[in-house]
Parts: sequence; C-alpha cells; structure tokens
Amino acid sequence: MTLPALTLLLALASAPTQANDTAIGGSGAGVYPVETTSVRLVRELVVFQEQGDSFAVTADLHFRNDTDTPATLKLGFPARMMTMGDGDPQVHDLAVWVDGQPVTTHRVAVRPEEALQDWWEEVFVFEASFPAHADVQILHTYSLTTGMDSMGGRLTQYIFQTGKGWAGKVGQARFVFRFERPPMGLQLHYGDSALPPLGTPPVPGKPRQSYVAGPTPTYDLLFEDVEPSGDLQLHWDGQPWYELVVATVDEDRQYECQQTLQGWYRGLSGAPWASNPLPEPELLACFEPAWLRNLIFAARGYGFSTPQWQRTFAGRFPPSELPYEDAWLTEQERLAVEALKGM
Repeated sequence: MTLPALTLLLALASAPTQANDTAIGGSGAGVYPVETTSVRLVRELVVFQEQGDSFAVTADLHFRNDTDTPATLKLGFPARMMTMGDGDPQVHDLAVWVDGQPVTTHRVAVRPEEALQDWWEEVFVFEASFPAHADVQILHTYSLTTGMDSMGGRLTQYIFQTGKGWAGKVGQARFVFRFERPPMGLQLHYGDSALPPLGTPPVPGKPRQSYVAGPTPTYDLLFEDVEPSGDLQLHWDGQPWYELVVATVDEDRQYECQQTLQGWYRGLSGAPWASNPLPEPELLACFEPAWLRNLIFAARGYGFSTPQWQRTFAGRFPPSELPYEDAWLTEQERLAVEALKGM
C-alpha cells in the first residue's frame, strides 16, 4: 500500500551557529531535520486539483522572521518514498519560487537514523533567506501520484507534524481538495485517529472541515494556531462502494457488479475514460433503474425525503454544506437520469 506525502517543508541540516552553512549534515552523511527559533510559519494554503490518478498541487507558504538577525536556511521537500522501490517518485515536475523568484533544487539522501527515514529516503533541497523582521513567501507547484488500496480505494498522505520545527505554532494551515467526481466515503485521519465525520458539529482543538458537492466537489480542512502533532491521511472511494453493493446484490455477483457500477459511475462523473451514459444490460442485471438514478443524485448532495433512500445512501457520500442544485450534474449524468426515468 502506497501512502504518498502531499507536501513537506522543514529546516534541514546546517550548523546551529551558522545559519548560512551549506554542509547539510556533513559530506556523505545525508540530511536531517532541525528546529529553528527564528522563523515561523504564518500560514499555508495547499490546493489539490484531482487529475485522473494524480493531483496537480499548488502550495503557498508564508513565513516571518521576527528576530533582529537574518537567517539563511536549507529547506527540504520529499523526493522519493522508501516503499516505492527503485527510486520511483510520487512528486513530479516540482517547481519552487521564493518571493516570486525561481530557485534550483537538488536531491539529497535523508540520514538513515532519522525518523524521517520511516517515510522518505531522499528530499529536494533548496536555499531560502529570511531577512530580519520580514515576510517571505515560498511557492511550490508539482504533480502528485496517489495510492490505491486492495479495495480500489484512493489515498494520500501529508507529512504535517514536521511543521512543529518552525518557531511557535503554525498560524493557519488550510488544505483544499478539488475532485473530478464526488468522492465516496471520504475520511481523513489526523495522527492516530479519524476526524469526526463531515456534517457533525466542530470539536474544540480539532480542525474545521467543510464539503460542497458542487460541479467541482470540494473538501476544505482548516487548522488555526496549531502545533502539528501528527500527519494527515485522506482516503476515499474504497470500502463504502463494496458496502453499498453488498446491501443490494446477491453474494455471488457482488464483485462483478461493483466493478461494473464503478466504471459506469466514474464515466458519468467526468472521468477521462467517460462511458456511454446509458446503463449496459450487465448493470441493469445488478441494480434497479431507480437505484441507479438515485445514486447519481446522492453523489451530488441531494437530500432524500424518503426513508428508504435515506437509509440506502446514508454515510456513503459526504453531506454537502450547500443545498443540491440540478446544475451540479454533468451532461453525462443528466442524460443517464433521463434514460433511467423511462425504464
């Protein structure tokens, strides 16, 4: 199972008394994370735009040096994960700007005895200067490959706890995920525990979550004044698909029906391999037309008044904070709804 990190920014090895030291942990020894008491992470906004099996990512981070002493630090960004093997990276086409100016990165090995080695064995390294009493913006763009579990679920990881290496708390950290199609069973873990389900009241000390099932389904996660205590793991489109099919189809046909349903639904929702919106005979042999039609509405955030459909789709798709609108349907979905009405 692959758990790719979404982003990482941390101060890397330089002698504590020499802020502009470029030794990075000693020749051949590899890099390792260090803490800084001079620079704080004021806010970060990381936007993930789903594109097939990847995310196009923009990470906008703002720092401030509140001290009287300027600092020049080596910074690191994950390049290769241990479990991928043979150097296959999750991060592609990384570009970095510091205060609007492009900077060059190079790959450096992580020192084996460091905790970071549990996840990453190489990082992209670059240098940034932080003038005294000044703000600095660091912008990343890159493509991120997502992982998949044995049930066909999608998942990805964000190494967040390294943010505590900066001075003080992180003022604000916001993560925005924009999906091509409505995610089923969306769930996020922070550290060792799952966050409360979407739609439940906010919990003190936990990040705020929101979800809008519009034409571009969007999940928004906001931390404020936080010292990161764990990493983030986002998971979707996995077990809930199977659970939904199990409740509907005879046991000996469940796997076949699940695969047929997922292929048809993903095509309707705007996937690159978009399918014919009319259900194939194999699909109708598994599911009633009314069930298929209401699945489309449930995914787009429709609130059912009929108890039967409330029970059928409860907990499968995230509840939207905005009321359902017909305009949220794709053209393929509209064609399918009309076709299923006459069956």
